[in-house]
Amino acid sequence: MLNPKLRRTPVTTATRATVAGLALAVTLSVAGLAVFAQGTARFAGSILDPMSRTVADTRVVLTNTQTQATHEVVSDASGRFEFVGLPPGDYQMEARRPGFATVKLNVTVAAAGMRRDVSLSVGSVQESITVRVLTASSVPVASAAPAAPRAPRPARPCTATTTGGNILPPIKLRDARPEYPEHLKAGKVAGLVVVEAVLAGDGSVRDARVVETPHPDLGTSVVDAVNRWVFEGTRLNCEPVDIKMKVNARFEF
Repeated sequence: MLNPKLRRTPVTTATRATVAGLALAVTLSVAGLAVFAQGTARFAGSILDPMSRTVADTRVVLTNTQTQATHEVVSDASGRFEFVGLPPGDYQMEARRPGFATVKLNVTVAAAGMRRDVSLSVGSVQESITVRVLTASSVPVASAAPAAPRAPRPARPCTATTTGGNILPPIKLRDARPEYPEHLKAGKVAGLVVVEAVLAGDGSVRDARVVETPHPDLGTSVVDAVNRWVFEGTRLNCEPVDIKMKVNARFEF
């Protein structure tokens, strides 16, 4: 109070407004940072194969069910994935890797974050066949000579690794074609036959069953052919595994 150099002129209205504005700006900035910190979450986990081994290079996509915003990462060499800065909410999750079926899950990410491991299953194979009625013009003049017996195919090499997800897909070694029953040709019965089966790890086909057919005898023809197929079976991490197989056989004129 005794300092003669101190200005005692009352603060002007403009100065008060400026100071109040700066204080409000600082307050809003701090509040914004607090809201941002509280409004984002973390979601992490590991990708596993059916043998519970971790799988690298798996693409993981999260889609916010409300905003449709997408977030995408790829699992690292240890099979781990992590999303950071996620707005809490409901998401559809997809995990994709060649050789495996796409995994689709619904997850709810809370503000506290979450961890969830994702298990992959080995993908399936699909075969498509067209069986046509031969006309006189399509029948060859002379039958081709019988094919020479095929030499046994050496097994593909497989190197074991510490991580999982290593798939060797099946290879067909012996084929067989469905026959068009004569009585169905005469009746011009045609259409699509769908057969589902299990391709065993040893390369054989089992449990073949008809799920769609325009006539039971067409379904029987396809099942008989499929049961004669022989494969080099699927291997996961160098171990034989069973997979699902679907066959679409179309009979037409």
